[in-house]
Amino acid sequence: MGAYDVRAGKLFGFAAERHDANEFITLLDAIDQCYPNGKGHLVMDNQSAHCTPDVDEWFDEHPRWTRHFTPKHASWLNQIECAFSILSRRVHARGSFASTDDLREKVYAYMIWQNDRARPFDWTYRPSSWMRDALAAARAPHEATPARDAALSARRAAAA
Repeated sequence: MGAYDVRAGKLFGFAAERHDANEFITLLDAIDQCYPNGKGHLVMDNQSAHCTPDVDEWFDEHPRWTRHFTPKHASWLNQIECAFSILSRRVHARGSFASTDDLREKVYAYMIWQNDRARPFDWTYRPSSWMRDALAAARAPHEATPARDAALSARRAAAA
């Protein structure tokens, strides 16, 4: 079970035999203890362990926390998934493990190493299509522009 502090770039969590609601609530309790003051936002996917009556009750009892779900099939929006991917490439893919305990120790060692060098992810990618679409949406639908004409021509050509 893991969590990722997007502001500090720090990864934390614990090894769990299962990924169920009880383990998730244990993670929520750990997050609540690590961040005892102020309001917080938790981003998660739609996994069944995140959507049980017990989890709903936890959030009801901890109103300072707001939960947000990523859209289905868009786990890449959740930065913990990016952090898990890096952990997997650096520990799992390159490792040889004598036991589950050995794997657990290497994951914890990586987390300590990573947190000593922690930096938040710098999401800088902005597709040009976002800007083009934003500008097009700001114009009146009937207003013709060279960019709009080129975009319509390209769409028509692609559809043909």
